[in-house]
Amino acid sequence: MTRFLLIRHAQKDVPSDQLPGRRDGVHLTVEGRAAAKQLAAALQPFAIQRLFTSPLLRARETAEPIAAANGLEIVPVENFNEVDLGEWTGLTFAELESFPEWKTYNSVRSLAVIPGGESMLEVQARFVSQLLRFAREFPEEVIAVVSHADPIRSALLFFLGRPLDDWPSIDIAEASVSIVDANAGEANVEDASAGEMNLGDARAGEINLGDASATRFRIVAINLTADGLTERRPALSEAARNGAPASGRLP
Repeated sequence: MTRFLLIRHAQKDVPSDQLPGRRDGVHLTVEGRAAAKQLAAALQPFAIQRLFTSPLLRARETAEPIAAANGLEIVPVENFNEVDLGEWTGLTFAELESFPEWKTYNSVRSLAVIPGGESMLEVQARFVSQLLRFAREFPEEVIAVVSHADPIRSALLFFLGRPLDDWPSIDIAEASVSIVDANAGEANVEDASAGEMNLGDARAGEINLGDASATRFRIVAINLTADGLTERRPALSEAARNGAPASGRLP
């Protein structure tokens, strides 16, 4: 089994209503740096063996405390980059409201293509294919991947067998962790408990990838809080869509 810890970068130093996209040179805030250090400490029990990041500075800065705590090299991977926002890079949400493509992007994300950028299908394909490649190359290892909200969200939707248009049902908080366990040889969809991880009522998604590399995936989503890493459910039910409280906590 390969365990992936999919980590969204911590708070970035740009206005909350602005989309920096792939603009580099965006640092973490002071609060973001503190959260990254807290996250690194909370992840110590996982004994991370490899650390990959988006090439962008905010992801690398989030990864630095994790690297220091585990004696690891930070390896940037292009396939874990932020969505290419093309002509939307640097715009605010208010400015984007005048673009009909923005409305399409938020209503039918599976079909929308960002002007001068990429589609979410392209994002999902590059991110998931890289994870599956690493699962084959590094079996039985624990791998941390520091990336961005939408790429991580697209991967979770794939592993859960959900359409990209379900994107509003999964919240990827800053400095949060989504855990994906990959095992070879499984090929169906069911719910299961992750009790062996002491995460309470976590659920599992198992999907058929359609070829001999069919892989079993268990998904658990974790938020960083003042109390440590606390489970949240990755949108597997109407309760999750409506913000049902999480249960369970990592030791």
